[in-house]
Amino acid sequence: MICFSWQALPSATSYRLLFTLPTGAQVSFDTPNTSLTRYIESFTLGGRYTWQVTALDASGAPLCASLPFAFEKPAYTPPPTQRPKKDDGSNGGSGAGTDDSDDWDDDSGPIDG
Repeated sequence: MICFSWQALPSATSYRLLFTLPTGAQVSFDTPNTSLTRYIESFTLGGRYTWQVTALDASGAPLCASLPFAFEKPAYTPPPTQRPKKDDGSNGGSGAGTDDSDDWDDDSGPIDG
């Protein structure tokens, strides 16, 4: 988890966090609180992110904005998926599936029925 926080502005009723992703795309979140917590995995791209807070009044008009803050994050790499192992009978199984024609890794092409 990563927490973004800032000092309250007495005349503000809410705040807008603006994130700029490494691609230049922007995402914003509005909150009445002085912090916002996100899972770091939600920042999937690797690279430099910036974030900036704008204080808003009751009508949603900006009162003032912070300077941008920046952080770097490596790209998210999902864990490798494990393929099921064939039952060779060594751990009490039937041994079904030990025939080479039932090979999980057979990439010989499509199966025609």
